[in-house]
Amino acid sequence: MLAIATGAPLLLAGLARAPFDDPGEGQHAEIARELSRSRDPFRLTLNGVPYLDKPPLLYAFAAAAFTLGGEREGTARAVPALAALAAVGATAWLGARLLGGRGGFVAGAALLTSAGFFAFSRYVRPETLFVASLAGGFALALTGLAEERRGRVVAGLALFGIAALAKDPLGALAPPLVIGLALA
Repeated sequence: MLAIATGAPLLLAGLARAPFDDPGEGQHAEIARELSRSRDPFRLTLNGVPYLDKPPLLYAFAAAAFTLGGEREGTARAVPALAALAAVGATAWLGARLLGGRGGFVAGAALLTSAGFFAFSRYVRPETLFVASLAGGFALALTGLAEERRGRVVAGLALFGIAALAKDPLGALAPPLVIGLALA
């Protein structure tokens, strides 16, 4: 777990060093800013125009972060960075449950040190929340099945549903289907 714990300050330290890339990050941050100011949790807008292209989870979390930490680039980037750490934690936990402590450490460290994952974890985009939801869902569902703990399986399925709110409805449908096919 040392690599995971020492990776957190490194990941969080670089959140505000580079400006938003345009239009992607700035657009997502602006939607969250408008949501934060509107106080209507169901009204996503971009420059006052309804925005229906992406599910609401990233914007809701970023709006809450803006309320707590101010409207800054680093605050917006904290949401995907924390989601990346959650994905690393879920991966390490699943590895530890299935392969032992060393396996969990290697699994978490492998994800944490993946250049693409590390780079994407600082962008204000929904993909990191999606990956965190899927990683947590698989960790809970697979260990719940292996240990015959229904509550854990249900929690894993709920996280797959949250993945749909983060990025794509396939996050709610494909993982349970794949697990079901593997069990069949």
